[in-house]
Amino acid sequence: RPSSSSLMPPPTQNQYDSSYSHNRSSSTALQMNDDVDSQQQQRQQMMDMEQQHIRQRDNAMDDIQHTIIKLGEIFQQMSYMVQEQEEMVQRIDHHVDDFSLNAEGAHTELLKYLKSISGNRALMMKVFLILIILFIAFIFF
Repeated sequence: RPSSSSLMPPPTQNQYDSSYSHNRSSSTALQMNDDVDSQQQQRQQMMDMEQQHIRQRDNAMDDIQHTIIKLGEIFQQMSYMVQEQEEMVQRIDHHVDDFSLNAEGAHTELLKYLKSISGNRALMMKVFLILIILFIAFIFF
């Protein structure tokens, strides 16, 4: 039995040209289709990269926001502590002022006492001398 290809007549030059032109246009179409697909993939990759960058920036902004909130809470706590201790600091300041006045008063009194002792020293010497004379007189007489 003869094959179907042997029954067909050989192709003519026009058929070759037509076949070549068809192959060339289909390869051009395939290349254009590949270029379009490649461009779409590049666009998709760019969009994915942009979205990833946006997500990273969003996460960074969330972290900054949480940090600012924590700092605000810390400053509120510190403000509360300062307000609590304000009364204590005022009492301490009042006590320091009282101590300063008392120390000045004590210094003044010590100076007065020193002057009185210095003035009475001669008197004390006279009294002591009289006591010694009386003691000696008592022993011998």
